[in-house]
Order: sequence, then structure tokens, then C-alpha cells
Amino acid sequence: MTQMTATLAQVGERGELLIPAEMLEALRLEDDRQVRLELRDGEIVVRPAHQRVSLDEIRNRFRQGKGEGLSKEELDTFSRELRGPL
Repeated sequence: MTQMTATLAQVGERGELLIPAEMLEALRLEDDRQVRLELRDGEIVVRPAHQRVSLDEIRNRFRQGKGEGLSKEELDTFSRELRGPL
């Protein structure tokens, strides 16, 4: 089931939009975190932007298994870190 939350927000003179604290917490957004804005059927959809991970970081994570590879749990955790919050 989709969770729906609605609230009013003020648009400033320069177009800035303040997102209420409870929504920031629900999306796990912190200061200076980028968000992705989508215009969909006349509505703005705000999502956390995916975190960029370097190829070297990915290689290092897979090397931690010392040739044995990652367990399913480790791979799932790593995938969630790459993907970020949904």
C-alpha cells in the first residue's frame, strides 16, 4: 500500500521550497544532500538522489571477502547502500 502524506509549504522569492522536518526525516535527508525532482503529470515528485560510488570503492568492497566473495547478506547491504533509500 502506498503511504500518502500532504502538507502546505511556502515558496520563497527565489523559488526555494522548505521541506517540513518530518518529511526530511522520513526520506532520511540531511543537510547538503541532493534530491531528484521529477515533474510528473503537473506534480513535483521529490526523491533522494542516488549516492555516487567510485569503481575503486566497489572493487575494495568485493576484495574484503579475500577471494571468497560476499555473503548474500553483505551483498544485500551493499546493494542498499548503492541504491539509497527508496
